[in-house]
Amino acid sequence: MLGMLPLNAVSLGAAEIAGLDDSVNPEVNVSNNSWSPVEVYVEDSLGGLHPLGRLDRNRFRLFEIPAEVTDLGDFRVKVYPQESDVWSLRSLNGIKTKPLHPQEGELVILLLEKDLKASVVLFDNG
Repeated sequence: MLGMLPLNAVSLGAAEIAGLDDSVNPEVNVSNNSWSPVEVYVEDSLGGLHPLGRLDRNRFRLFEIPAEVTDLGDFRVKVYPQESDVWSLRSLNGIKTKPLHPQEGELVILLLEKDLKASVVLFDNG
Protein backbone atom coordinates (compact mmCIF):
# COMPACT_ATOMS: atom_id res chain seq x y z
CA MET A 1 0.00 0.00 0.00
CA LEU A 2 2.87 2.38 0.73
CA GLY A 3 4.14 1.81 -2.76
CA MET A 4 0.98 3.37 -4.15
CA LEU A 5 1.34 6.68 -2.31
CA PRO A 6 2.43 9.50 -4.57
CA LEU A 7 5.72 11.03 -3.60
CA ASN A 8 5.98 14.77 -3.71
CA ALA A 9 9.48 16.01 -4.34
CA VAL A 10 10.31 19.52 -3.33
CA SER A 11 13.21 21.12 -5.16
CA LEU A 12 15.32 23.44 -3.08
CA GLY A 13 17.39 25.93 -5.04
CA ALA A 14 20.91 25.91 -3.71
CA ALA A 15 22.23 29.34 -2.94
CA GLU A 16 25.56 30.34 -1.51
CA ILE A 17 25.30 32.15 1.79
CA ALA A 18 27.89 34.84 2.32
CA GLY A 19 29.40 34.74 5.76
CA LEU A 20 31.49 37.30 7.56
CA ASP A 21 34.74 35.77 6.37
CA ASP A 22 33.72 35.49 2.70
CA SER A 23 35.07 38.91 1.74
CA VAL A 24 37.36 38.96 -1.25
CA ASN A 25 40.73 40.68 -1.01
CA PRO A 26 41.45 43.24 -3.71
CA GLU A 27 43.62 42.17 -6.61
CA VAL A 28 46.15 44.02 -8.72
CA ASN A 29 46.87 42.91 -12.27
CA VAL A 30 50.41 44.01 -13.17
CA SER A 31 51.50 43.99 -16.81
CA ASN A 32 55.25 44.44 -17.21
CA ASN A 33 56.22 46.15 -20.48
CA SER A 34 59.39 47.62 -18.98
CA TRP A 35 62.97 46.82 -19.98
CA SER A 36 63.69 44.54 -17.04
CA PRO A 37 62.06 42.15 -14.58
CA VAL A 38 60.49 43.94 -11.61
CA GLU A 39 59.84 43.26 -7.95
CA VAL A 40 56.29 44.14 -6.86
CA TYR A 41 55.47 45.22 -3.30
CA VAL A 42 52.45 46.59 -1.50
CA GLU A 43 52.84 49.28 1.16
CA ASP A 44 50.22 49.43 3.90
CA SER A 45 48.90 52.69 5.33
CA LEU A 46 51.46 52.53 8.16
CA GLY A 47 54.39 52.32 5.74
CA GLY A 48 55.01 48.58 6.11
CA LEU A 49 56.30 46.95 2.93
CA HIS A 50 55.00 43.51 1.89
CA PRO A 51 56.52 41.59 -1.06
CA LEU A 52 54.05 40.34 -3.66
CA GLY A 53 56.50 38.79 -6.10
CA ARG A 54 58.77 39.07 -9.09
CA LEU A 55 57.47 39.67 -12.60
CA ASP A 56 59.53 39.04 -15.74
CA ARG A 57 59.41 41.52 -18.61
CA ASN A 58 56.63 41.10 -21.18
CA ARG A 59 54.53 39.16 -18.66
CA PHE A 60 51.49 39.90 -16.53
CA ARG A 61 50.35 38.52 -13.21
CA LEU A 62 47.43 38.88 -10.84
CA PHE A 63 48.52 39.67 -7.27
CA GLU A 64 46.12 39.38 -4.32
CA ILE A 65 46.56 42.08 -1.69
CA PRO A 66 46.85 40.43 1.76
CA ALA A 67 44.08 41.08 4.29
CA GLU A 68 46.58 42.41 6.85
CA VAL A 69 47.29 45.23 4.39
CA THR A 70 43.70 46.06 3.42
CA ASP A 71 42.52 45.90 7.04
CA LEU A 72 44.67 49.00 7.67
CA GLY A 73 42.95 51.01 4.90
CA ASP A 74 44.50 52.45 1.76
CA PHE A 75 47.58 50.86 0.23
CA ARG A 76 50.14 51.67 -2.45
CA VAL A 77 51.72 49.38 -4.99
CA LYS A 78 55.48 49.84 -5.36
CA VAL A 79 57.54 48.49 -8.24
CA TYR A 80 61.31 48.31 -8.44
CA PRO A 81 63.25 47.26 -11.54
CA GLN A 82 65.59 44.36 -11.01
CA GLU A 83 68.69 46.07 -12.33
CA SER A 84 71.29 43.74 -10.85
CA ASP A 85 71.82 41.18 -8.13
CA VAL A 86 71.74 44.04 -5.62
CA TRP A 87 68.55 44.22 -3.60
CA SER A 88 65.93 46.01 -5.75
CA LEU A 89 64.76 48.31 -2.95
CA ARG A 90 68.04 50.20 -3.23
CA SER A 91 67.06 51.27 -6.74
CA LEU A 92 66.23 54.93 -7.22
CA ASN A 93 64.24 54.01 -10.33
CA GLY A 94 61.26 52.52 -8.52
CA ILE A 95 57.73 53.88 -8.74
CA LYS A 96 54.70 53.85 -6.46
CA THR A 97 51.01 54.45 -6.95
CA LYS A 98 48.94 57.01 -5.12
CA PRO A 99 47.01 55.52 -2.17
CA LEU A 100 44.51 52.98 -3.49
CA HIS A 101 41.24 51.84 -1.98
CA PRO A 102 39.38 49.78 -4.61
CA GLN A 103 35.70 49.07 -4.14
CA GLU A 104 34.59 45.46 -3.67
CA GLY A 105 34.89 43.59 -6.95
CA GLU A 106 37.03 46.31 -8.53
CA LEU A 107 40.28 45.19 -10.15
CA VAL A 108 43.31 47.47 -10.09
CA ILE A 109 45.32 47.27 -13.31
CA LEU A 110 48.91 48.52 -13.33
CA LEU A 111 50.40 48.88 -16.81
CA LEU A 112 54.17 49.22 -16.53
CA GLU A 113 55.79 51.02 -19.45
CA LYS A 114 59.40 50.94 -20.68
CA ASP A 115 59.86 54.23 -18.84
CA LEU A 116 58.39 53.21 -15.46
CA LYS A 117 57.46 56.82 -14.67
CA ALA A 118 55.02 56.71 -17.62
CA SER A 119 53.13 53.73 -16.15
CA VAL A 120 49.35 53.88 -15.76
CA VAL A 121 46.88 52.69 -13.10
CA LEU A 122 43.36 51.73 -14.19
CA PHE A 123 40.32 50.40 -12.34
CA ASP A 124 38.04 47.73 -13.84
CA ASN A 125 34.60 47.11 -12.37
CA GLY A 126 34.35 43.78 -14.15
